[in-house]
Amino acid sequence: MKRLLLAILISTTAIFLFVSHALSAPNTNGITNTRHNLLASYSSGMAGLVGTFAYNNYGEVCVYCHTPHGAQTGSAPLWNRTLPATGNYTPYSSSTIDTNVGQPDGISLACLSCHDGTIAVDSIVNAPGSGHYTPGGSTNPGGDLAPPVLAPNHYALNPAGGSGSCLLCHNSDTFSGGNFTVAAFGQDLSRQHPISMNYPTAAQDPKFYQPTNSNGRLAWFETGGIASRADDNEVKLYSDGAGGYKVQCASCHNPHGTLSSDGINLYPTFLRKSNSSSDLCTTCHIK
Repeated sequence: MKRLLLAILISTTAIFLFVSHALSAPNTNGITNTRHNLLASYSSGMAGLVGTFAYNNYGEVCVYCHTPHGAQTGSAPLWNRTLPATGNYTPYSSSTIDTNVGQPDGISLACLSCHDGTIAVDSIVNAPGSGHYTPGGSTNPGGDLAPPVLAPNHYALNPAGGSGSCLLCHNSDTFSGGNFTVAAFGQDLSRQHPISMNYPTAAQDPKFYQPTNSNGRLAWFETGGIASRADDNEVKLYSDGAGGYKVQCASCHNPHGTLSSDGINLYPTFLRKSNSSSDLCTTCHIK
């Protein structure tokens, strides 16, 4: 009996360690080694079993967000995901903010198409192959797609957890190595850094540094790369279409990952630069 219990304990521990390892992306070299590579789940042990159950396996890394043809407009470059409805968010507010924090728009709305949990992670406009274009997006595109490409379920990053939510398993109590709780924002953004917020001018708020370079589409804080462009490791602001610039999710985060100074490891949580000694925060904030 003792031998049986010991065998069960060893097997359970091994499975837990295997799954925890499978759910921890190495975060090196590029997007294929990060959590934003949804395809990686299919080739990593038990996590692969969950992947084919919880969302479609389109067989490509980029397609879950981008398509070369038939993309959404007004969000992110060649955006392939279904976009959430606008006007349903509770933005951050504070008596100390001197500019407007509006409803999410632009590239931030693209990020929220996954991170607000209202849309399945596999709901896309143009699936790979011929005859799979669905305006507005779908988890069941037409054409010749069938199991095992199509999964029986289509999970979303819903912060409420429960059935149909990635957080059913990806939480601090189940697999700490794959805890997605902090990335599941929902539509209440009142506890998140403001996004789609007009960046204050020096006259509006002297406690903000002003970007050093701009090209009409972007403004950025140059760190010594190529001055005529915003590099991956530089904090950037996005045009508001009226001569000003906005803080968006991608101001501080690079969804593809940014290589650190060692040329191998990416900055954690998709940051554009290290926040050691609050270096990222003090790029904008004068403290």
